[in-house]
Amino acid sequence: MEVTIEPHIGESLRRNPDGSRKQVRLNQYVVRVDGVQAGYLGFELGSKFLAITQFSPIELKEIESQLANLVGQSEVASVMPPEVPDEIMNPKDSEDLGVDDFDA
Repeated sequence: MEVTIEPHIGESLRRNPDGSRKQVRLNQYVVRVDGVQAGYLGFELGSKFLAITQFSPIELKEIESQLANLVGQSEVASVMPPEVPDEIMNPKDSEDLGVDDFDA
């Protein structure tokens, strides 16, 4: 597993005279795992790795370890998004929905 970081570059709401948007360097890194964006890590000492996807506990420990080495900290903590039940991620078709008292 290869973990890399790069400065997070965004676009300003302001426009250049030619109509293009100005690039802005945000105060955080974009974290990539095997080339795929995995989350963000702030520049400040003690910032947590904010994952944007789920990782197994073993994968997360490895990512934290590699991030600590990359930014020169003794350790990096992390936060992952909550697991979402499959029925919410993949809802049934509208034909399969039941009728309740609020349907007329």
